Amino acid sequence: MTKNAEYNAVLNAHGLYNSEQFVLRLSPINHRLVAEADALNSATISRSPEMIRAYSTYLHETIHWWQHMGSTTGVVLSLCYPNQTHGNLSFLSELASQVQPKKSIKSWAKRGELSGRTLSYPPKFGH
Repeated sequence: MTKNAEYNAVLNAHGLYNSEQFVLRLSPINHRLVAEADALNSATISRSPEMIRAYSTYLHETIHWWQHMGSTTGVVLSLCYPNQTHGNLSFLSELASQVQPKKSIKSWAKRGELSGRTLSYPPKFGH
């Protein structure tokens, strides 16, 4: 397995589907077992509980992918993340030009709110 494939694997679960990145990720062990299973016949696979679990994880996560990308609702919802980014980019750019950029903006705003500092309404940015 290449270093890049290990980097892209999920390490804290058997597998997952990430709807923000449109990817299905498997653990390195499941990657190896699924690759081995592809090269074997079904009789050999049926004698290996580990291969059955790995392949069932792969199928389970593939179903999540189809639920997300294989339906009209899934495609529309998958476009929400890029649309939110596009829609907020000018506001975030203007905010960053007025205040020192902070990460995360949510935590920065909450700390400011709790300390009693507020932005004027309507705020200067995002006219």
